[in-house]
Amino acid sequence: MSEPPKNTYLYQPLDSKRGDIRLLHLLPGHFDERIRCRISKHVLSVRHNEWEPLDNYEALSYTWGAWDNAQTIELIGDACAGKEDSLSDSFRNLKLKNSARERTWAFFVTSNLFVALRRLRRTNKTRTLWIDAVCINQQDLHEKGNQLAMMDRIYKQASRVLVWLG
Repeated sequence: MSEPPKNTYLYQPLDSKRGDIRLLHLLPGHFDERIRCRISKHVLSVRHNEWEPLDNYEALSYTWGAWDNAQTIELIGDACAGKEDSLSDSFRNLKLKNSARERTWAFFVTSNLFVALRRLRRTNKTRTLWIDAVCINQQDLHEKGNQLAMMDRIYKQASRVLVWLG
């Protein structure tokens, strides 16, 4: 399996003690259109019993697959402001556009996840998902460890778990 390409999206830090996770908002579009998403922070609800309402997102379970044919999606969001200066020129060129308040970033995903997003995307309504490859900063080992420790809770509290077999 080849190494994943390095993504340039600068994640906002999470407070794992508070139960912070990130959610991916898959924006509406047709099958062949570019995949566009927003990322937001979300605090997992504190459930006092298993019958309480669940959080309003779906968790995706899937096989990552190889990085040999990586695809890009657009992440629109509140990436850490002011850290662009730390990016190399080649990574800076991957940014798709800038505005004063909002940035759009090219974000690499495996071809299996790319196909899943195409199939799961709705044409008229945003779909809110938790997807480990995107919602966890894979380059931050501390965050990754904290989020992996919360995965049982993340899946249990999802309104639905989707399984993508490819």
